[in-house]
Amino acid sequence: MNKLLLGFFLLLAFVFCSFRLGIPNHLVFDETYYVPAASALLAGKADPNNVHPPLAKLLMAGSIRIFGNKPFAWRFPSLLSFMLALFFFFILANDLFSQNSVWLPLGASLLYLFDGISYVQSRIAMLDMPMTGFLIPSIYCFRKQKYWLSSIFLGLSLLCKWGGFFILPVYLLWIPYRGDIKKSWNIFLQLFVPAFVIYFIGFNAISGGLGHWFPKFFSQHLEMLKFHLRPTMEHPYKAPWWKWVLLIRPIWYAFKQTGNTVHGIIALPNPILWWLGLAGVLLLPFRFNDEKARFIFALFFFFTVSWAISIKGGFMYYLLPASPFLVLGLVYWIQKSKVLFGIVLSIACISFFFFFPLYAYLPIPYGYYAHMMWLHTWI
Repeated sequence: MNKLLLGFFLLLAFVFCSFRLGIPNHLVFDETYYVPAASALLAGKADPNNVHPPLAKLLMAGSIRIFGNKPFAWRFPSLLSFMLALFFFFILANDLFSQNSVWLPLGASLLYLFDGISYVQSRIAMLDMPMTGFLIPSIYCFRKQKYWLSSIFLGLSLLCKWGGFFILPVYLLWIPYRGDIKKSWNIFLQLFVPAFVIYFIGFNAISGGLGHWFPKFFSQHLEMLKFHLRPTMEHPYKAPWWKWVLLIRPIWYAFKQTGNTVHGIIALPNPILWWLGLAGVLLLPFRFNDEKARFIFALFFFFTVSWAISIKGGFMYYLLPASPFLVLGLVYWIQKSKVLFGIVLSIACISFFFFFPLYAYLPIPYGYYAHMMWLHTWI
């Protein structure tokens, strides 16, 4: 792996994603829940958003302490989390595909960077990017059989948001040595004991002190579970999982029209990249004799189809952990052709920058905005 190339890529990605990070200069969408929660933690008060684990909110609180209570500070932890995800995505792609070209992991990472949902979530103060930022290294370490380290990252991911739980079926399916019960049991312990210890200690330490221990820990989690299981009021952007996957119902985080000028932030994956990647993932079962194809497919499957069990429906940003594996599913098919890879990367880049004003809250004419609304359900 070319470390200089990786460092240069991450530096450019950081500069690119930090562009207008403090714009808009007010709370948008679910920032209205998480930023006040971070401020409460910073003041030593109880977390008012007690239906989610506290680590991501604590990271926001630390950023606010360093930079002050302003939009840049609220969103900076999400940006750093995306850089962590990009770093481990690069080395994961290198592990999967580096036999073809040293430039292939870079091309795959550019595709991941140019997926709109990841770019947008890296620039908003929500819990999903910190969760994903710890989840990708957990998956990489698992693949490299560094189970203790994988478990540590898993615990940190779950301590940000419970969506990381959907990785557990993949880990259980891929635990090796199934013919040797003792080895399987040892791997199982290495994978899950550190994660639970980190989650348990971290949750108690952040949420009121270790003196609470088991009684309050379990009572709090019972209340959290009840919240996530009970049906909720209808929301205009809530939709079943398959509507996210097909990009039927994205989310507007912000929208403002002044005369003929539109400002907006839409949580929408890069459509061309996503639809091409979805085709690539759906073709992976035809290559199930290849362990890499099975692994990529399983990760995408459990981060998307698992939401079918939800009785509440959900939102398109739930796709965030699936995005890197959709990209890998596409790269799997085009890795051997430099020409085809270049064409796909070019098209994905053009598509990303076509929608970029609505990812970065840039002012655009209403006519331009109207041409971006390819489906009527995007409005």
